[in-house]
Amino acid sequence: MENFSQKLRDEIRKLSPEEGTHKTHIPFVQTCLFTSKTIQMPISENPYLYMILDGSLRLHTPSGIMDYAEGQHSVSQIDTPLFGTVLTVSERNDF
Repeated sequence: MENFSQKLRDEIRKLSPEEGTHKTHIPFVQTCLFTSKTIQMPISENPYLYMILDGSLRLHTPSGIMDYAEGQHSVSQIDTPLFGTVLTVSERNDF
């Protein structure tokens, strides 16, 4: 499983060469790369999936605070996060 996770991280980093949100060739799919500790969540009227590929993240939602670690995900349609805080970064100091 670790081999798959590493390959997925490597491929996502190719799609996100610099900090910010990046479109992909897949409709409605974007990748995000952050180097700051506070993350402004993307604004979208569509449901979305956050996949934590490296590091850990704390999401602040209207109903509370949730922590996510590498390998976990969050599907958000109703309880949309207001912002996120990076708890741990990758070896490359990104998230």
